[in-house]
Amino acid sequence: MDDSPAMLGHVRTKTVCARIGDLDLGRSFDAVVLGSHLIDAPREADRRAMLVAARRHLAPAGRLIVEWHPPGWFDTVASGQSGVIGEVTVELADVVRDGDVLAATVRYSARGQRWEQEFTCCRFSLDAALTSADLVFDSWLTADRTWFAARARHRG
Repeated sequence: MDDSPAMLGHVRTKTVCARIGDLDLGRSFDAVVLGSHLIDAPREADRRAMLVAARRHLAPAGRLIVEWHPPGWFDTVASGQSGVIGEVTVELADVVRDGDVLAATVRYSARGQRWEQEFTCCRFSLDAALTSADLVFDSWLTADRTWFAARARHRG
């Protein structure tokens, strides 16, 4: 699932071209994943739309699995930080803060190729965001708290 037909053109399985916030597959799943820090969208309306769409697709006992930037990350991230993911070298550049909003460029390199991706993200209240989509926090999935699980709020 992606909102880019060009990106989906590289996929060799069934695809759906849609914005996450507009997605309605008409079915539910035991797990829904929001990876790549999508939840850190700078606009609250976009963040809420993604969470509502994820909630819409959760089976009653399902779990939402989310990758995000924890609040403390926004205070410590800086241009020049780098790491390796598999065989890909990743470096942050051009980090600019404006209150709770942070913009930066990620530079990737692998096998002699280089590419860049600009992004903007926002520090936000996790509990408030989940509550707005009828979700509740379930657990941290990694020690660094970059991945967490949430579940549907049970009414009763």
